[in-house]
Amino acid sequence: MAVEATKVANRDLYDVTYDGSSGSGTITARFENPDSGDISSYAGKDDGNFVVTVATGYTGTAEVTVTSDENGEELDSGTITFG
Repeated sequence: MAVEATKVANRDLYDVTYDGSSGSGTITARFENPDSGDISSYAGKDDGNFVVTVATGYTGTAEVTVTSDENGEELDSGTITFG
C-alpha cells in the first residue's frame, strides 16, 4: 500500500493517489501534521485519486489515512511531503 502526492504544475495543488480503491462509493482522507498536530480532511469519490491544495509556499509533511465511508475500512495510509 502506498499513498503518494505529486505537485501539480508548479502550483500549490497536489494530486494524491492511493491504493485500495473500490471505484465506487466515497472516502474520507485524514491529514495530520506530525509537527503541529493540525488535522484536516478531504471527502469525495472513491476513485483512487483526488486533488488537495495547501497554502502558497507551504512545506512540510502529513500522515494520511484514507478510509471508505461505506464500511469504515482503511484503504491506504502513508506520509506525504508538500513543497
